[in-house]
Amino acid sequence: MGVTATVAEDDVRGTALAFIRAWLAEDLDALMELISEDFSLGSGGRSISRQVLREAWQRQFARLDFTQFTVDEVVDYEQIEVIPYEERAMRGPSHGGLRSGDLLVRLRMRVTRRNRRRYFDDVLELWFRRQRGRWQIVALGD
Repeated sequence: MGVTATVAEDDVRGTALAFIRAWLAEDLDALMELISEDFSLGSGGRSISRQVLREAWQRQFARLDFTQFTVDEVVDYEQIEVIPYEERAMRGPSHGGLRSGDLLVRLRMRVTRRNRRRYFDDVLELWFRRQRGRWQIVALGD
């Protein structure tokens, strides 16, 4: 892997961790800054408006207190994978709206439950695309 790929991977890892920090702070404005205009949800590539997404996350934050966690507590830094679209596409079915140049970041979560409540899946998958000079999240899920 060349220097450019390494820089891109470092940048996208940093953006993924910024997403986790914003999530744990329940900072909707910071989260929405990381989400692209053409965001889609789930493996079917179903488009969802940013407003609907924001409202869903707001309800999630009203139900569960994510501020009790720290990034260091929940993210296994040794298990952060960055996978180019081309490599992921060779592994099996891909997300509908993804394309060459997109990067998948897989974050293994150390803590998924607290007091018998599930807060996180075992792995968080975020798809990124370089837009407007920065990495933005274009999809959640595989």
